[in-house]
Amino acid sequence: MKLFRSDPRGLAGLLLSLFASACLAQDPPHAEGQGLRLSGFGTAGLTHTVAPEGWGFLRGIDQGSNSGGTQFATDSRLGLQVNYAVDSHFEAVGQFMLASRSDYDKNSDAIEWLFGAYRPNAHLTLRAGRLNTDNFLMSDYRNVGFAYPFLRPPVEYYGSIPTALDGIDVTRTWDDGDNQWRAKVMVGSVKVSGVTLSPGYGGSLTHEGDGLTLRAGIQRARFRNVSPGLQQLLDGLGQFSAGLALLPPQAAPIAGPMAAEARALAASVDYNHTTLTYGTLGAAYDTGTWQIQAELTHVVGGPTSSFKSGYLSIGRNIGSVTVFGIASAATSHRAPTSEPAWGPALLQLGLPAASAQQAQMLGDAGYMAATLLIAQRTLSIGARWALMPRMDLKVQVDHTTISTAGGELWSHPSLGGGHASTVGVALDFAF
Repeated sequence: MKLFRSDPRGLAGLLLSLFASACLAQDPPHAEGQGLRLSGFGTAGLTHTVAPEGWGFLRGIDQGSNSGGTQFATDSRLGLQVNYAVDSHFEAVGQFMLASRSDYDKNSDAIEWLFGAYRPNAHLTLRAGRLNTDNFLMSDYRNVGFAYPFLRPPVEYYGSIPTALDGIDVTRTWDDGDNQWRAKVMVGSVKVSGVTLSPGYGGSLTHEGDGLTLRAGIQRARFRNVSPGLQQLLDGLGQFSAGLALLPPQAAPIAGPMAAEARALAASVDYNHTTLTYGTLGAAYDTGTWQIQAELTHVVGGPTSSFKSGYLSIGRNIGSVTVFGIASAATSHRAPTSEPAWGPALLQLGLPAASAQQAQMLGDAGYMAATLLIAQRTLSIGARWALMPRMDLKVQVDHTTISTAGGELWSHPSLGGGHASTVGVALDFAF
């Protein structure tokens, strides 16, 4: 896991210093015309999870692995945004975020946004660089805890969606009375959990008015690689299948079916060069007292990439406190796969016990990759207390039911499924 490549206590100290700065800071000026503007956000979070043994809670599958229990890194993050407006038409924007990341991520993944924007008029914007994918209601601010009432975006929905687009987008806005419409098209390469998809293209349509926001979007992209861990598995299955072909002819009745099983297992998990399609619908309604939000997505892709997910959140403001509840779920389906029994078969052929054990471990890993999917539902309750104009304190309790073989959103899951309870406390601030 990468978290500043150092002890997380370093992040704690940095967050505390910025916490003090946020307490003392005045409202930042808004850039008009030209000039430089610096802003930032952060969350100091503490999460404790009781889950099946060895399972670790993740808010996104691009996070570093953990073994469960109490974690500081899961919900903690620190972001800095730099805006430089050359004039009313040209602007450069960079956003950088430090957070828990997978060992497979690059240092450059800390760059969330880095783009130039051109606005020829008030209704048209062209951007190029590293951008957010704008198909989801919280695309612009899902890492900014201060911007939403709950402690984290629902994991079933936001835990596996695209995180960045390296490319261009064009946005056109227009007014219809008191309502505003926004249409956006985008093209480039997309990142999903450390894996690159290219070309990626899509669009979204958003309506805002009278406290109601509606958004629909679609995005398609083609996988150009698989994760390093999966590539190691695919290489191992290929080598195992090729090695079986070198056994003496009398071994063919046993070795042949095993080789075919290894090839079929590899094909069932290899999503490289397949196309992923995200279709999304979202609605949010804010009366000032009540906040209601819901989103649905249907993802169609390769043998291990298709699922459906959604959530509904309801919050109510009571003075400086917002109480809320969330119901979220995700489900997917995969073709049944038989569990390999390669170890006993190789012993029957007279191979050494160590070789048979290694082959069985390879088969078990392949079976795990082919069987594990996203299938869980969560009920959450919590509260947000507005401490200061740019600071809040949150607490949230989640209860998650994971179906058999449905723990793909977790760190170190088994195929057994089960129940998990998570309690989180977080201090959010913006400066």
